[in-house]
Amino acid sequence: MITTEAARELHAKERKHKEQLRRCLSSALSADLYRLLQEELEADVALSAASGSLRAHRAVLLARAPHVLRGQNHKDPSVVHLSGYELSGLKDFLRRLYTAEQSLRSSEINPDAEGSVPQSDSPVPDPADLHRSSDSDAALEPASGLGADLLDLYQRGEQCDITIQVAEQVFSCHRGVKESVKESVKESVKEIVKESVKESVKESVKESVKESVKESVKESVKESVKESVKEIVKESVKESAKESVKESVKESAEESVEESVEESVEESVKESVKESVKESALKQSHGPQDGF
Repeated sequence: MITTEAARELHAKERKHKEQLRRCLSSALSADLYRLLQEELEADVALSAASGSLRAHRAVLLARAPHVLRGQNHKDPSVVHLSGYELSGLKDFLRRLYTAEQSLRSSEINPDAEGSVPQSDSPVPDPADLHRSSDSDAALEPASGLGADLLDLYQRGEQCDITIQVAEQVFSCHRGVKESVKESVKESVKEIVKESVKESVKESVKESVKESVKESVKESVKESVKESVKEIVKESVKESAKESVKESVKESAEESVEESVEESVEESVKESVKESVKESALKQSHGPQDGF
């Protein structure tokens, strides 16, 4: 059974990985669209300024700045004239369209004649607002405002120029966007796998180190206790032996003294008695002779 603490940790990890995926997708999409702009891969429209022109993608303009394509009555639909604008301002304008993470479709930004691009503070739209009735699209959640604008274009199905068939299903989309999204998904999957492997290795190493430290500490404590007990026993035995020897020597000395005293007294008494008896005997033997 999963504890409350374990459930919280699991949800925290899930949120963390989801946020990592969102950042990876958002960053990869911006980078790939910018690469698409720089390499002019699948570019199908030219934006003509006063001092030159730049190649771009109609799908990106439709998704991010549809007002640029409105009212174009030129006989060549692949050319959009923006007279009165400088080339440097047009470059900044396109860079922002292709890389800015916030949604730009709701605000009609234009390149300034002086070459600067006004900033937009439009918030990223709620993904729920982009969902349509299609069950397959209902679970889609854009990682950024840029992704939301491109998803909205796909769901509108406006000016699609390519179809993709998967089994019996046919999807209409935009060639330029398909190229960028393909690279984004590949890079994002690569990053997510890399992060997952990194987290797994980190957890494994953490557990291994934890177990190793635990075992080492256990062994160290075991050895320390063993050595301490050994020293205590050794000291105790040494002290006990010392006391025993001391007591034994003391008792032996006392007994030896007592034995010596007894023997000395006994010998002295014997000698005294012997001498007394001898003297008495001599006196008795000389006494009668002196009387004659």
